[in-house]
Amino acid sequence: LAMHASLWQAYPHQHVAIYHGQLVDQDKDLDALLQRIEAQYPEQFVWITNVTEEPLKTLNMPSFRLIANNA
Repeated sequence: LAMHASLWQAYPHQHVAIYHGQLVDQDKDLDALLQRIEAQYPEQFVWITNVTEEPLKTLNMPSFRLIANNA
């Protein structure tokens, strides 16, 4: 989240890889990025995300109400 503004300015609508809080790679092609990250950082957690205008996508979920049948 702290990097979002600079990432959006430099890499809009691209995929980025972040490792230990540092940008380590970016690509428009997610598959190519994944292959490079798996080769460079085996067995490590690397955050990969698409840089969108909003830092977090808002999910709208309908709420359901269950009504007991007291018949």
